[in-house]
Amino acid sequence: MLTLVTIIAMSMAANAETPVTTTAPVSNSATTATSTEVKTEVKKVEKKTKKVIKKVKPSAKNIELKGSAVITSNESAMMPTMAVTDTMPAAGTSTATVIATATPAKKWSAGITVNPQFDSTSIGDVQTLTNINGAYQVTDKMKMKLAQTFETLAAGNNLQADAKNLKSTQDNNFRPAFTDLSVSSALPAMIGSDAMPVSLMYRNVNGDSLLTTIGAYKNSHGFFQGSLSIPFTISPKWSVSLDNSLRNFLNKVGPNSNRLASIPTVSYNINDMVSVYQSAGYMLSLRDNNELRRNVERMYLETGISMTPVKNLSISLDVNQDKAIYAAPASGVTVSDFNLYKPVANASFDSVSYEAIVSYNF
Repeated sequence: MLTLVTIIAMSMAANAETPVTTTAPVSNSATTATSTEVKTEVKKVEKKTKKVIKKVKPSAKNIELKGSAVITSNESAMMPTMAVTDTMPAAGTSTATVIATATPAKKWSAGITVNPQFDSTSIGDVQTLTNINGAYQVTDKMKMKLAQTFETLAAGNNLQADAKNLKSTQDNNFRPAFTDLSVSSALPAMIGSDAMPVSLMYRNVNGDSLLTTIGAYKNSHGFFQGSLSIPFTISPKWSVSLDNSLRNFLNKVGPNSNRLASIPTVSYNINDMVSVYQSAGYMLSLRDNNELRRNVERMYLETGISMTPVKNLSISLDVNQDKAIYAAPASGVTVSDFNLYKPVANASFDSVSYEAIVSYNF
C-alpha cells in the first residue's frame, strides 16, 4: 500500500513540472514580443523563446496579422507617413506588439490622358484631346496640378468649309488648345458621405485649335471653375455621387457668362477592375451677365464603363448627350424633341458624342 501511494505522488510531481509553452505570433516587420506571468520555474522555455525572436529578421514587404488590417507596400505609397500599432493577446498570457511605418507618399507625379471623341451629329468629326500634366502634393490633402491640352482632328465629310480650309489644320494637326492650373483638396465627410473632393481651376484658352477659333471657346479667353463632389458608398458594389460645378467665362466681347451644373451619378462595381455608371443631370447657362432673358437650360446624360486593367492605367468608354430642354426667346437656341442618344439634325443645341478616355499616371 505504501508503495502504491509513493508511485502516485511521484507521478503527480512529474506532471506539475511539465512546462506549457505559449508562443506569441511573430511578424516579419520590426517586432518585439515578450512573455509575461510565466512560471519562474520554466527557465529553459523562456530562453528558447528569446532565441527564436532574435532570429526573426524584420521585412517591410509582408506584414501578417491575422484578424488585423494589413498595410502593403503598394498601399503605403499612397498614404502619409504613419505608424500602425496592433496589439494582440497570444495564447495563454503572452502579448505581442507590432509597429509598422508606412513609406512616405511621393510629392511629384505626372500623367497623360488621350480622349478621342466622335461627334455623331451632322458634323461627323473625330476630335482627339491629349492632356499632359504634372502635379505636386503640397500637403496630405492638397495637390496643385498644371496641364496642357492639345487637339487633333479628323474632319468629317460635313465639317464646315472654313474648318477644312484652316491653314493650321493643314500645317500642324497637333495644336495647343488650353492650359489648366488647378488646386484640389478634400473636405471632411458629412451626412453619411465619404470625404468630399473640392477643386478650383483656371483654364486659359490658347493656340489655334478649332476649339479656340470656331468652336466652343471662340469667344472666350478662358474660365474659372469651382467643383465639389459629394460621394456616398452604399455597399462594396454600389456608390452614388453628386458632382457640382460653377464656371465663370471671361468673354472677349460683352459681359461674362456662367454655367452651373449638378450631375448625379450611380456606379456599380462588377469586380475590382470593371465598373459601369449612369449620369443624368442638369446644367444652366447664364448669359448676358446672368440676365434671365438669354438663359438656356440643358439636360446631360452619360452612360459608360470604366476599367483598370493594370496599375496606374484607366480606360473609360461612354456615350453622352448634351441637349437644350428650355431656351429663353432671346437666346437664339432652338429646342428640339428628345431622342435618347440620337441627335436631331440641324438642332442648335443637341449633341451626342461617343468617346474613350485613356489615362496613365507615372
